[in-house]
Amino acid sequence: MSRDHPTINLPSNKDIYKNHKQRYPYIIIGLNTDAAAGWLYLATYFFSLHHFSVSLRIVDYALSKCTPDKVYCLLEALRYEQLDYTEQQALKYGCLDISSIYRRHVIRKVFFSKDHILPFDVIDELNNQHILTSSLLPPVVYAQYLQFLCFYKLYDNENCRKSLQDIQQTIENEYFVCKYQKVSSYKLLAKAHLKIGDRISAKQCLAVADRLRDIMPFCLPEFCKKAITPKPKRY
Repeated sequence: MSRDHPTINLPSNKDIYKNHKQRYPYIIIGLNTDAAAGWLYLATYFFSLHHFSVSLRIVDYALSKCTPDKVYCLLEALRYEQLDYTEQQALKYGCLDISSIYRRHVIRKVFFSKDHILPFDVIDELNNQHILTSSLLPPVVYAQYLQFLCFYKLYDNENCRKSLQDIQQTIENEYFVCKYQKVSSYKLLAKAHLKIGDRISAKQCLAVADRLRDIMPFCLPEFCKKAITPKPKRY
């Protein structure tokens, strides 16, 4: 893999500490929202601190929670009947709250606003942040993408390529991936291919993303169709 080594200005220790105090407590609280996405935000945070091995361990843990028995919130809702008898009784008598139930059974999408910590080099961020801040990313695809970035930083070329294969397989199998999320997923995969200098594979991924985008309105759930339908102009 060919790599460029641009000069970037890293934040000072004072800025890092201030950022840590502001963000870290909220990231920890977020671990209680679902089974996996909260852990992926934490892994992203450690990636931004250049703790790549720590980030990888957290991603592995998050992926271990993405099992077929979990409910992906963009595909279906968690129903009371899906809880076992013990959980139903615990919920009934107040021994478990809703957040505890969600942490056991539900996986949310990954979404970043523009003021979130993004898993990019400083030099890349302006070019790439729109992919993360304009999409509801599928959790497994994002986890595997973050794995790729960690391996890339650790100069582990073999696992880099394995991560790319994992992402491709996850998208094709629609594993925790809604049909309309395939566009952003293929764009992430294209960015990963570009990062290692594979322009041919990147172009192929972008071509697939463009084809899917053309048919996307027919795949979107109703709440997303309304969001992209332009409002009539008033004259």
